[in-house]
Amino acid sequence: MYHIAKRLARNHDIYLLSYTKHPLADGVRRKLKAIEVPIGKAVVTKNLGLYYVINSPQIYSSIKTVIKKEGVDAVIHANILPSLIASKLARKLNVPNIYDFLDYFPESASAYYIRWRSLVELGVRALIYPALRNSDAIVTPSLGLKKIVESMVPSKPVHVIPNGVDAELFRPLDRALARKSVGLDEDYYLLLLQGSLDVWINVVGIVKNPKKAMQNNGCKTPSSRLLPC
Repeated sequence: MYHIAKRLARNHDIYLLSYTKHPLADGVRRKLKAIEVPIGKAVVTKNLGLYYVINSPQIYSSIKTVIKKEGVDAVIHANILPSLIASKLARKLNVPNIYDFLDYFPESASAYYIRWRSLVELGVRALIYPALRNSDAIVTPSLGLKKIVESMVPSKPVHVIPNGVDAELFRPLDRALARKSVGLDEDYYLLLLQGSLDVWINVVGIVKNPKKAMQNNGCKTPSSRLLPC
């Protein structure tokens, strides 16, 4: 969502909904040329799911106000409950809306919880399905996720915009030189962990037991290092 908005901001006015008093807010502001739309009278809560539920009337009001007042031409949303609210409002006000379906939300949302994961997944599915149906188009980062979305809403156009990196900065190098530049011996096996390292994601096992994980994948050498990405 951030990168789409950043590109659109070059030639368009972008109104960005700001989740005021969000429980995971770190206070770091991204460099984005956008007009921030705060959520008025946001209620403070430490529970992430509860934050969206309690503040849903305020989220509804903020989105509705900016769409009607500013004459918004299109709505792009990338969330769960807020996406349901945004897609319903956009449909009601005859404004095209696009769902940036950046993850399979039932699984990613349930990762925030230790208990009741299956219940969370069930609830999230109940929210994203109508949001998908309300959307005029859907964007996913992979072909695999595209197929999942197409199975849920076969009549909707689904497009793939892959996640990517700066090809000038990240490019293939000679293996020995690349390892030497970061202080790695050539005989080390690297275990690549690609994903989030936040506290609510269960990566303790893989961080504590990289050798066991490598042996399970056929690597016999005890010389190994974990490379989080």
